[in-house]
Order: sequence, then C-alpha cells, then structure tokens
Amino acid sequence: MNLLRRFALVLTLLFLVACGSSDPVDPTSDAARFPDEEGVVTSMTRSRMTLDNKRTFDISLEVQSFSSLEGHAPTALVSWRGKYVHAGLTDDKVIWVAGIGLALPNGTVTYVGYFERVEEGRAVFADGTALRFKEG
Repeated sequence: MNLLRRFALVLTLLFLVACGSSDPVDPTSDAARFPDEEGVVTSMTRSRMTLDNKRTFDISLEVQSFSSLEGHAPTALVSWRGKYVHAGLTDDKVIWVAGIGLALPNGTVTYVGYFERVEEGRAVFADGTALRFKEG
C-alpha cells in the first residue's frame, strides 16, 4: 500500500508539473499580456536577447515570437532588433516575445491600438498589449 501511495503521489506531481509548464500566452488571443520584461532590443540572437543595452536573457527553445500588431503574426526573433518588445519569462528564460512598436531616436515608441481599459496599472488595448503609464 505504501508503494502504491508513493506511485500515486509521483503521478500527481508529474501531472501538476506538466500542467504548470503550458504556454502562459496564446499568441492568437487578445487577452491582456502582462510582460515580465520590456524594452528596446539592442541585441538578439537565437539564444540570447538584450534589452536597452542593460539586461540580457537566455531564450527558451520553445519561444513564441509574434507581433502585437498584424493579427499576432509569428515573427522571426532577429526582426525585433531596434524595436520595443514585451517578454514573458519562465525560469529566467524568455518564453514569449511580442513586438510592440518602433523605437525612435528620441526615446519614444510608436504604437497604434484601440484602448479598452486600465488593468493592473496599465493601459490594456484590444490586441492584448498592456502598456505602463509614464510616471507623473
């Protein structure tokens, strides 16, 4: 009986781990996406991404890369260089990247979207993009 309980416990734990590792973002959904990191991509390879020349992250082999615009079209990672992105992390690895807009030389970012609501201190748009408000 003790062996059977251990086996059931192991199966339960495996099930919970498997359920917990599902993709946190459905790129085809317009549900609000709250990033773990955001910034301008200053360096991008298949395995690493640097934001704002300051923060570097490893990229998961299962990364999802898509545009917040254009119907969430899948997009090559290297195309984000020089653009403002949102990123989701799991275990300190990038698991999704959503391109938000073009970073201009003056430090602003162009983004066009339909505002829907304020949630968690962010402006949420119809395409799921959730932008921080500027301080002040």
